[in-house]
Formats: sequence, structure tokens, C-alpha cells
Amino acid sequence: MTVELVLGLAAADEPYSSALVPGGFLTDGVGFGHLALATTAFEETARFLTEGLGFEQSDWLEMPMGPDFTLHLTFFHCNGRHHSLAIVHAPFEFPQRLHHVMFEVNDRDDVGGAFDRAWASALPIPNGLGRHDNDHMFSFYVSSPAGFAVEVGHGGRIVGDDWDDNRKYDRISAWGHQPLRQG
Repeated sequence: MTVELVLGLAAADEPYSSALVPGGFLTDGVGFGHLALATTAFEETARFLTEGLGFEQSDWLEMPMGPDFTLHLTFFHCNGRHHSLAIVHAPFEFPQRLHHVMFEVNDRDDVGGAFDRAWASALPIPNGLGRHDNDHMFSFYVSSPAGFAVEVGHGGRIVGDDWDDNRKYDRISAWGHQPLRQG
């Protein structure tokens, strides 16, 4: 397995801006957003993240998905963002390990604008607007042509050195995130 780590990227003279996201993206000090990956090597991956890369666990989720399956996710942070990486315990190999990429915007209305563009595109929307229980992110998910989802969100929780809410959650969302349009 090849792993590439980059430290000290060059700073741009001006932050990236997009006419489609007038409020801008929340990146200062917390990176671009987060990734969620599925793995059959769940314990080894968690150990690599904490012992090898210095991530800290934010919290975790265990949610029954039927009589024979419980969804297990663990969330990790390396800065003030609630999580920069989430790992999903996969009971079997998936053809695609990247579940989703999340981009956080500075203005809640930019989530609405992105949702309107996604709806107009006819792309699958596996999860409509909602708010996550653990990180409080207001967001939605649209499927990319490459097969992974893109989450656009606003208002995620911030963690710090005094973080003391590392606990189990039993649901993904406080409300919403229902499937809207499948591929």
C-alpha cells in the first residue's frame, strides 16, 4: 500500500471563490471538509489513524439496519472540524470504498442553492436536506458520476482540546436526510 502525506502546502494569495457559492467554503484551519471510507479492516484502520497519523476519535455511531446488520461508523478529527475522516465498518468488500466527500460552506443559503442545482441536474440524491445528530451539520448528498456521494453542508460542530463528547450515537440524523431520487 502506498501512502502519501503532504505537509506545508503553499498558501494562495486569495481564497478560492465561486459565483455559485457566494458565501465561500469553510476551510481556514480545518481543511476542505471530510471523507467517509468503508473498510473491512476497521480496527487496523482506526489504529493507523490514531497511532500512526495522530487523529483523535470524536465519537461513533452504531445503528441497527435490520435483523442481521448493525452499521458501525467512527469519526476522527485532526483539527477543529468535528471530523476530517469517518470510517465505516464494511462486513464485506465494496466495489467502491469512498462513500462520500463533504464540502462545508460558510452560508446556509449556499447549501440551498447547491441543493437546487443538484435537483435540476437529475443526478441521484441519495439523501435530501437534513441535520446530522453528532456533528450538527445541515446538509444533503448528491451522487457523483464517479459513484461516490458529495455532501454539501453548513454549521458543523467544532472540537477542541476540551472535547468531551466522545460517545455513541444511535442515529445518523436528528431529522431529514431521507432518500429522494435514486440512480
